[in-house]
Amino acid sequence: MKKILLSLFFAFFVCAAFSQAILVTPNDTFVSNLPLVNFMDQVTEEGFVINNTNSADSIFWYVSDINHPVDWEMSVCDKVSCYIIYQTGELHKFDIASHGQDLLHFLCTPNCAAGDGMIELTMWLKSDSAGTVVRPRYLATYTGVCGTGINEAANENIRVFPAHFSSYITVEGIETASIKSIKLLNINGACVHETCVVSGNTITIETATLSAGIYFMRLEAADGTASRKLIKD
Repeated sequence: MKKILLSLFFAFFVCAAFSQAILVTPNDTFVSNLPLVNFMDQVTEEGFVINNTNSADSIFWYVSDINHPVDWEMSVCDKVSCYIIYQTGELHKFDIASHGQDLLHFLCTPNCAAGDGMIELTMWLKSDSAGTVVRPRYLATYTGVCGTGINEAANENIRVFPAHFSSYITVEGIETASIKSIKLLNINGACVHETCVVSGNTITIETATLSAGIYFMRLEAADGTASRKLIKD
């Protein structure tokens, strides 16, 4: 069990059977190392935000730093929603009742891409006039080798364009890579479009109704997945 102390009566507990209790004071950084064994492991480290005061409060948090291989997915879930994180700075908030507790957890899936990943949160209490924060930092490493991803030659033949799109996205090389499903995710990880491929080497997806912003396309085949980052202007 690891404990991060935000104030005298507010604590963030991270459950980890392999470690002893560690107290992290405000404005300090807590680091947790997560093992990744299999290419599709979804490693989760859970914690609880606990309010032991006699008043309700709000917790503010945002991702202050993130770095990982492009095919990885790193997510943070609070009591409001789960967010697949691709960029820093977006502010989130959830309310917590007097003498209540709410789950907060981190998830990571390497999707067969070897490498190191890191994500750091900055958290503070709305009622904390001093603005003291804690910065939980989660580190993960995947070193396994697997043959279950889309092979390199097929991946190179996949073309997704335009990278800065407006009313449509075209995907080429579908039959070459044996792609069976195409999903378009928004910045929060919600699927805004899904296409099941029946036949053909090219598909055009209508996107006129989508809001401007960053999107991620996931191309799923029988032997693995590939990802592409896209931006709607």
